[in-house]
Amino acid sequence: MKRFKVLLIPGLVGVMCLALFAQEPQGGGDQGAPGAAGARGGGQRGGRGGGAPRGGGPAFKNVQVLNPATIPETMQSFVQALGLLEKGTCSYCHAEDRSSDEKRPKVVARRMITMVRAINGTFPDGQQHVTCYTCHRGSTTPLMEPAP
Repeated sequence: MKRFKVLLIPGLVGVMCLALFAQEPQGGGDQGAPGAAGARGGGQRGGRGGGAPRGGGPAFKNVQVLNPATIPETMQSFVQALGLLEKGTCSYCHAEDRSSDEKRPKVVARRMITMVRAINGTFPDGQQHVTCYTCHRGSTTPLMEPAP
């Protein structure tokens, strides 16, 4: 039963985030989806690009390091890898205006995604050896200290 709860809760959070990201902007507000996340897969480099997510929903705004097509899955993996269920899930990194960079954790996440990609790029087999979970282990603060 405990295992069921462990899988159910992150799944529900992921579905809630997907529902939030899939909504059309209301009242002329700028309700773009997050642009910070995912150490997996290729993404846009630099600029303030965006792209239409799967399902033909609104384009994500301020996407800098993620592949717009994988943002929902990436966000769910962040919730799990960083233990965000107890910390307000999306609001830990994102302001109400999801495209805003006003919260420091979102800016730091972009740098860490770039770092993880660089590390994985050093392996000749092309496989992903390092993920957010490698250091974070379900915590927003990495649990390992860097080697001296």
